[in-house]
Amino acid sequence: MPLVAIGLDSFDTAFSGCTTHLASLITLNLISEDYELADNPWLVRLNPAVPWKTRGNGAVALIVIVDDYREASTVARLVKHAAKAYGYGGAGGRGTALVLYYDDAGSVTDYVAVRERCLESLYSHATTRLVAREHAEECLHLIAKRRPLLFYHHGGRGLIGALAALGADFREDYTYELLAYRSVDNWLKKRMIDEHSVIEYDLATRPLTFMNYDYEVGKPLIHPHTNDPVLYGVRGEEREVLIKALTMIDAGEAFTHWTLYRTNQATNAHLRLKTIEKIRPYDNVVVHGVVSSKPRSIPGGHTIATLRDHSGGEISIAAYRESGRIRKTLALIEAGAPITVAGQVKPHGQKLTLNIEQLTLYADHHFSYGIRSCSKNTIHPPLSSLHHLAMPPERCLYRGGKRWPEQKPREKLVAGVGQGVI
Repeated sequence: MPLVAIGLDSFDTAFSGCTTHLASLITLNLISEDYELADNPWLVRLNPAVPWKTRGNGAVALIVIVDDYREASTVARLVKHAAKAYGYGGAGGRGTALVLYYDDAGSVTDYVAVRERCLESLYSHATTRLVAREHAEECLHLIAKRRPLLFYHHGGRGLIGALAALGADFREDYTYELLAYRSVDNWLKKRMIDEHSVIEYDLATRPLTFMNYDYEVGKPLIHPHTNDPVLYGVRGEEREVLIKALTMIDAGEAFTHWTLYRTNQATNAHLRLKTIEKIRPYDNVVVHGVVSSKPRSIPGGHTIATLRDHSGGEISIAAYRESGRIRKTLALIEAGAPITVAGQVKPHGQKLTLNIEQLTLYADHHFSYGIRSCSKNTIHPPLSSLHHLAMPPERCLYRGGKRWPEQKPREKLVAGVGQGVI
């Protein structure tokens, strides 16, 4: 059966809106009109290093099953109406983006096999490095030449995220996130989620869930602290265990609805192994090297050092106060020690600095770090300091197997109103 591929990004607004909230409303609307999604909505977290990221730094793709082009046009009208009602314009001038196109692929498996390769390229680049908007515009033009383009609107860099979401690649790894949403009357109110219920849920569901509570600093991790529609979000390896959160967590208020996303969160999808000479601003990299200058403290409680690799390149590395054990460990390392660092590259004047989010130590120069491997010699910051894409050490406990795209009956655990499942 044919599909409608929908990508959207940058619907975060200065007031309270967010892209996932719009996607959840569209999902519920489609389901209420008896349309089926070929898979859970895809929530794609983007490059955490770029300075213009939206509040949630995420784009969403929906893959909707239709009977024919006429029905696809009906879906397009429904989605356009919802997006227009939610508001074009974007946060801070970044510009919303909405792309819908018709595809003859009959399943998610077929869609992944036949989609334009530029979509996968955009996904890979948009999670790991800086992307020029022109590349997204070229990809959109290519799609329009080969497939019926039902609608598009973009006012800026949001087009990159919208197309990247449509090119999401979960073949190596993926997780799920269930987001529960608030009534609009509560958007500006403080959340009153019961902390003990979060701990109970975490202890009852680990290692199938993760990033629920930071025991090191003593704070829940499931809810944002901004004025937005999200009440809370729980992340995990399997869908069914996340649904349990709806009854186990005492949120202090009724949620209006929920949506369960397949996502690249907590997968280290942003990291790429690079030599220092090839690093560019806003890259997310893994670098093997030796400490070439003794680490030193700077005002603010941060520690910096210089790293040199086999290419002969050098780069400043920084462990900020919030990184906890990473900063303390870096301060004790002697010059000449072999290490692997992973993190975000930011420009500081004419120089680049790699902000460390993972630090791996070695007894010799046999580097063995893998982007998605778990090493007992890798040091992580407190969970509350991790961004969306960083893989927490908790995930190392999961031993289940995953395949994607999945050949299975169409998903029922997608979205719901209140505590109901659609």
